[in-house]
Amino acid sequence: MGCCRAFRACYTRYPVSSLITFLRNVITMMTKNEAFPTPSPALDVVKSVINDLEVKAAAALNRGRVEVAARRAAQVEVLALARQLGNYVESNCGGSVEVLLSSGFDAQRAASAPQMPGKPLNPSFLDGNASGSMFLRFSGDGSGNTRNYSVQYAENISGPWIDRGIVSNTKVEIRGLTPGKVYFGRARAHSAAGSSDWPGVAARMAS
Repeated sequence: MGCCRAFRACYTRYPVSSLITFLRNVITMMTKNEAFPTPSPALDVVKSVINDLEVKAAAALNRGRVEVAARRAAQVEVLALARQLGNYVESNCGGSVEVLLSSGFDAQRAASAPQMPGKPLNPSFLDGNASGSMFLRFSGDGSGNTRNYSVQYAENISGPWIDRGIVSNTKVEIRGLTPGKVYFGRARAHSAAGSSDWPGVAARMAS
């Protein structure tokens, strides 16, 4: 699959007349197009089913049940062949938007793979809302890849680390701390592709 997609879901919502006009233009653009020497399905086959759809669409204007059903069946067949032709174009455009557009299809950027999140930045502790609590604050990396964060705290920088849980905010209150004791806090980010490393550690005495 190339970096762009030729067959778009919106084609299925085209009015029949617009679909016919669109695909006839595709046939014209692909005829003798050196980038697409052996269209699959053959353009003559696509042209034939388009002509059939046009006839059945005209017959269905009387809104007869049989005629409308025949038009719908013909439309399904046209869309199936258009999808196959779009797949052929995607496979033979070499990832080039310009080449894809020369087929008459519209280019749609394919969804990119999920990206790993960056590490949260600048962790620090702030005073909490009550004695024995502090806020761990940090910054996201700004990439937009992050779904949520894991937050941990400990009484020693080497652990053991206690999970505060999964959070969506970058400012998290940690409660139940002992005033006068130093605590360490850290956070890491998660995305659909995985989790970041743990970054730097914040340290502060609870009050």
